[in-house]
Amino acid sequence: MNDDSPLRKDLLVLMEQLDLLKTKVQSMVDRIDAPKDIVTVPRQGPWDRDSFGILVAHIRHLAGIMALFSLCAEKPGETVYMSDILERSGLEAPEQRQQHMQYGKICKIVVGKNYWPVEAWQSGRRPETGVAEMAYRMDSTIAAWFREIS
Repeated sequence: MNDDSPLRKDLLVLMEQLDLLKTKVQSMVDRIDAPKDIVTVPRQGPWDRDSFGILVAHIRHLAGIMALFSLCAEKPGETVYMSDILERSGLEAPEQRQQHMQYGKICKIVVGKNYWPVEAWQSGRRPETGVAEMAYRMDSTIAAWFREIS
């Protein structure tokens, strides 16, 4: 076969492309096999960065949930109250609750679990207002993931 034949050139190009593809696939396999940082959220369950990133990509349209996550990410390890989240989101309480229900459905479908990447509990009476309300707290690792993703 002639060294300058079009078929030979096409085959050499194809071999180069296959080498690049093999490198990309190996990189993907290595990423899957690499140890993952797992954060176990109290009262919720374990989260890794990949699952959290997938979740955030699917809930960006939920302003109330994004407000909750962004506010918690700004204050990792600190308690954030529902009234603070409502102020940030601009939603009324019923709308915020509706988005929490939507979040649960999306989370179950997208990552196969129905729990939150934030600790959540019903607080006692808040000192500033005297009103009991939901309280949330985000781990510093998950907060860093959120800041990287958003």
